[in-house]
Amino acid sequence: MKNLVLLFFLALTHLAFCQTSYNTSYHQNSGNPGGLNTEVDLDPLLWTNIGWHMMSGNQWTNATTIPFPFEFYGDPVTSFQASHNGVITFSNPGAAPGNNVDLPSSQLPDLSICAFWDSYHAYIYSGWINTKVFGVLPNRQFWINYSDFPIGGATGAIFSIVLEETSNKIYIVDQYANGFTTGTVGLQKNLTTYAQYGSNTEAIGSATTQNSDNSYYEFNPVTTTNVEEASTTAFTLYPNPANHSVTLELDLPEMNAITIELLSIDGKVLQRVDRSSVQSAIVKLDVSLYSKGVYLVRMNDGTSQVTKKLVLAR
Repeated sequence: MKNLVLLFFLALTHLAFCQTSYNTSYHQNSGNPGGLNTEVDLDPLLWTNIGWHMMSGNQWTNATTIPFPFEFYGDPVTSFQASHNGVITFSNPGAAPGNNVDLPSSQLPDLSICAFWDSYHAYIYSGWINTKVFGVLPNRQFWINYSDFPIGGATGAIFSIVLEETSNKIYIVDQYANGFTTGTVGLQKNLTTYAQYGSNTEAIGSATTQNSDNSYYEFNPVTTTNVEEASTTAFTLYPNPANHSVTLELDLPEMNAITIELLSIDGKVLQRVDRSSVQSAIVKLDVSLYSKGVYLVRMNDGTSQVTKKLVLAR
């Protein structure tokens, strides 16, 4: 019996597990993502109002149900609450966040999206938060729109968070701002798992209220397989520990377009190799400039990621 239990736990150590991360990209003056929302940006008609700008201070709206199944970092979420300074959360929030900073931030509850998170200020004009569904099943988009909202340096800003059915993509749409302002754009699962585009000074302010000049940030979920203990791998990494160079021997069914990244243990990208069409199953990385320690090597083929630990010895 003891041998059977031991074999069971040994088998578990050879199982791969998956987690979700996000690839980020910026689309300048590209219009609205997917082209489903063709309305002008200002004063949208037939939207559902879920909150008004309050002179009394920043606060969260009541919970609003998401109208279709949606996953955030691979886990299902069913409702959200929105702050008055550009943050929504899928968890139960405490106090509304203050002035924006880089992610991760302890000001934010877990499971949060920052859409130009910036400082809240009470302004004489009222803005409002609205929602609307565009498209048809199974490719609908749920728009959460901040309309004419006083935020940061803008007396009236228009921007949206868009949740996309089936793909589970998230878009942050820059639509218009009366006055210049910047903010934090990103996702935060918790204080150790997050995805931010750029710094906490991403500018908002498309030139007009027509949707044709809108820009947007795209957060595309990808499945990451932890292969440190998996029985099969997508690439072999050697030597490991390494000294001056390391070799990746790819094990792909087809020579797909791939991206290979060398990262520090805290996730900072140190080196990146893009291959539009891999010509060889062997890829070499020069690691001679990096100090000894533990690093990560990540391979992404556009639909999934595989990550391995790399030890540099000097």
